[in-house]
Amino acid sequence: FDIDTGTSQGADNGPSYSISLGALASGTLTTSDQSSINSIFIDLDTNASTGAIVTVMGSNTGLYSTATNTTITLGSNEETIALGEQKIGICVESVTATTGTLAVGTQYDADAANCEADNSGGDQKVGKILTTATPIFNSSSAPIEAGRGEVLVKASITSSTPAANDYSNTLTFIATGSY
Repeated sequence: FDIDTGTSQGADNGPSYSISLGALASGTLTTSDQSSINSIFIDLDTNASTGAIVTVMGSNTGLYSTATNTTITLGSNEETIALGEQKIGICVESVTATTGTLAVGTQYDADAANCEADNSGGDQKVGKILTTATPIFNSSSAPIEAGRGEVLVKASITSSTPAANDYSNTLTFIATGSY
């Protein structure tokens, strides 16, 4: 199990992992873009007879500002984000594996047309960041070799979203083998 952040599939780095969305602007959809905003890459290998699962949880249910006591979040566990809405979420854009299958948890499984780094498909489907461990990847109850998934972060605000420079969230990913 390994976590990387970067703008390309070949990203391979160590801590500290960070994704800066920069200054969010009303009327735009900011996303991990394989250019200037990092994606999260999860690598998974296991010889466990019934595979492994990776969960994700946040310190908040979205981007939280202590200065304004505001959270940018989703209303339900999975939604689309359109331009000019106050929302944030994550989705899995791609998965690969040399041996076995890396499957995506239902909440974060946006089809390829709805989780794009360039937002060319219009509204983007994302899953809510929860404060409880939520499955994001699994190896389909079997061993896996060189599994890799790309997680995109997507956010949008409205003109009435309180301005602050301290919006943040800490995501924790946990891999658990199943024997």
